[in-house]
Amino acid sequence: MNEIETKYDDSSYDVFATNTMLKISSDYEYKNKLKLITEDILNRKQEYIKYENSKDLIKKIQIFINNEAERDISYNEIVNIILCISQGFLTIFAGEPGTGKTSLCNLLAKSLGLNTQKSNNRFLEVSVEKGWTSKSDFIGYYNPLTRKFDASNSKVFEALTILNEERILKENKKDFDELPYLILLDEANLSPMEHYWADFMNVCDIDIEQEHEINLGEENIYKVSNCLRFLATINYDHTTEVLSPRLIDRAWIILLDYKDLNINNLINKKVINNEKIIKFEALEQFININNKEMPKLLETRLKNIIDELNSKAINISPRVCKMIKNYCAIGDGLFQTDNDLLALDFAVA
Repeated sequence: MNEIETKYDDSSYDVFATNTMLKISSDYEYKNKLKLITEDILNRKQEYIKYENSKDLIKKIQIFINNEAERDISYNEIVNIILCISQGFLTIFAGEPGTGKTSLCNLLAKSLGLNTQKSNNRFLEVSVEKGWTSKSDFIGYYNPLTRKFDASNSKVFEALTILNEERILKENKKDFDELPYLILLDEANLSPMEHYWADFMNVCDIDIEQEHEINLGEENIYKVSNCLRFLATINYDHTTEVLSPRLIDRAWIILLDYKDLNINNLINKKVINNEKIIKFEALEQFININNKEMPKLLETRLKNIIDELNSKAINISPRVCKMIKNYCAIGDGLFQTDNDLLALDFAVA
């Protein structure tokens, strides 16, 4: 009996010692990584896109996409896309296969200087796979045996780590330039988004002052930076999952059609990334921070639309109403049109 107790004590000590050593090693490696990330953030030396005002920025994006990629897209369509991305945490590009959803997202990132192969890359494309059921498929999971986070997608984990450090530095009043970060979920509805993307659902209500966090397991709690935005492409066919009402209620959805493509420009052309990058403050100007109100004409017409839908037993949530009001408050002065209701048309659509 004594021999068994002695052997058990020895093995217990070995396990404890091994786990302790693994944790120390993991912590040391992680702290060194964070140190390098922090130094990189605080020592950024980049050229930034210069613009005079909101309309000037929209025109620059349109010119880049039209000239560099030879893709015909109107000024008002760019306004709609930028408003959706700035004001919403998730913007979905929907349509039949081949309507140019993924390429448009890539072009947008390039026009903003985010999609580059260099160390300052701020655009990440993730190909969603069928069968994803949780964040462990999308990001990874904390392994209690190795005391490390096992990333199923190391690029996503790295992006969240960088954004987490940026949020901490900002809270500590450190001076650095904030940059947008776009993560594209390509073929997003091959698996139910409300499963693998569930941890980000509550972040969809954009609030500059509110702090959002996601828990990746154990002590891996990450702050979600205000600079992060998700893009998603979805197809409509028998291979995909239907978007849940809960998700639709939180996202902007932009429909693309074959008529939006110019067949004469469907050529393989390498588009060089914009050498300059956009600051996040450029997108912040498209977010309504209680400094503008929805024009009365649009507000009255929106109420009429909601009343009509209610009479047909179709209810519009307060969240959607707030999104439309914010969109119209900023967008009303941006669109190039003689139609006073165009901003509301885009928002409702």
